[in-house]
Amino acid sequence: MTKSRKNIIFETALKLAEETNADAIVCPFEVPELDTKIPVIHVKSQPKTLDRSGYIEDAAISAYLKGDISGHSVVGISGFGEPDSIFLVDIEKCFLGKFADRVDPDVVRSVLNIVLTLKNRRMGTAFIIGDTKNVLKRSHQLILNPFKGHTVEHRDVKKSENWHVIRKFTQLDGDFVVDNNGIIVTAGRYIDSVSKNIQAQSGLGGRHVSAASITRDTKAVAVTLSKSGAVRVYKDGKMMVEL
Repeated sequence: MTKSRKNIIFETALKLAEETNADAIVCPFEVPELDTKIPVIHVKSQPKTLDRSGYIEDAAISAYLKGDISGHSVVGISGFGEPDSIFLVDIEKCFLGKFADRVDPDVVRSVLNIVLTLKNRRMGTAFIIGDTKNVLKRSHQLILNPFKGHTVEHRDVKKSENWHVIRKFTQLDGDFVVDNNGIIVTAGRYIDSVSKNIQAQSGLGGRHVSAASITRDTKAVAVTLSKSGAVRVYKDGKMMVEL
């Protein structure tokens, strides 16, 4: 019996995953039974744009940050309506590598872990990471800084034992400002430099526009969470990742 094109693609993807020692297979389609121990991550939705590799990267990054993928090497299957493309993705290079020239990748990873746990709470927040001096110049305090006077250890976003307290402060108005090493400088900060050009081009809300603007005017990286649950990462005034 002649194999279907769909089955050939799945078998080819599995062979590639095994030969490259991939940590997972990511796919938006129903996957047939595969004789493998490699985890298969099923993505609910299919790509809406022609950027199929970008779609697989975003899906793999999301699964990686949630802990569904233990390593960083992923084979992705994509397509419109049916599978037609296979990608080999190195999550750390395609994602964290985008920001390594600005901030410690572990800081971005930690902030995203904090934010992703808030996706279903219908609340918005933003973390502005790096180039602290210039970020503070272009912003002002809305409330008293709740982190003032606390030790560095208790303000470090890389320490998971601090995440519970940090999540509570995401309910405050304003943004978090975090230095390059992952230490929270302040929360409840309002960004002053907002570009109307960015707003017109993006169609995004105020929090995302201010995050894009501050990363355009400084060397900071911004991680935002909208009330709809969308997580976006900005650099140089542009959205680099959406989860």
